[in-house]
Amino acid sequence: MDEKTTIYGDFINFLSPESKWMTGIFPMPDGSVWRMQEPNAVVVVQDGRLRVKIGPLTRYHDQFQILDNAKNHIWSKERITPPEHGQISFEWDMRASVLGAAPGDVYDGFVSFHLLNFGLGTAFNFFISNEKAATVYARLPFPGVPPPPDDGQRYFCIFKEFALPRPEDWHHYQIVHNTVENTLRWLVDGQEVNFQTGAPRVNSYLMALGLMTEKDIRGGKSISNHGQAITGEWSPITITVKDGELGKDPGS
Repeated sequence: MDEKTTIYGDFINFLSPESKWMTGIFPMPDGSVWRMQEPNAVVVVQDGRLRVKIGPLTRYHDQFQILDNAKNHIWSKERITPPEHGQISFEWDMRASVLGAAPGDVYDGFVSFHLLNFGLGTAFNFFISNEKAATVYARLPFPGVPPPPDDGQRYFCIFKEFALPRPEDWHHYQIVHNTVENTLRWLVDGQEVNFQTGAPRVNSYLMALGLMTEKDIRGGKSISNHGQAITGEWSPITITVKDGELGKDPGS
């Protein structure tokens, strides 16, 4: 069994053309490009970690739910390839501070980490807010992207909420994809908070760091913004690939 660990961060070069990160963008049907960037976002890089603060929220979209959700998104320029027969693990530290959101409502303003594949429509995520957090297991209709294969349930989004003590403190997060057993695990501080079987075969991952809401558009109008302010912080991401016949235990 071969094992390789890499660190994906390099936040200190965030403003450089050589940065490993970019603002999230989507092509629109009219030929324009939608930038997932709040105009007054403040970016701070300190001790090797990234902090992004926005408030009040201003970005919204009245037609595409995904674009309305993503107020400020930062994407990895590189795509991460999982092993065909093995396991890939993504680990990082993250914390959140949300002001002006509805108490107890994780979807009224949160900090996020995403593993995305637009061609397949897959999204495996963590959302964290003031008192609660959620994992996300989804296949989505991304704007401007052809529909994914219809191999059963073409589109779905499974949220699993759980309590998150002291989200203003750093917590350690991990998503593990076992490509032998086609399983996904989400862990917080080493404790499993979600487990899914029958995971789609993904040929590459884009990583995304987000400040978001998740409120359904109503009557053709976004209802997501009402003065919330969000601060998110992320450490570099440790990516471990184990190539070989494995079980589902990330420590195996």
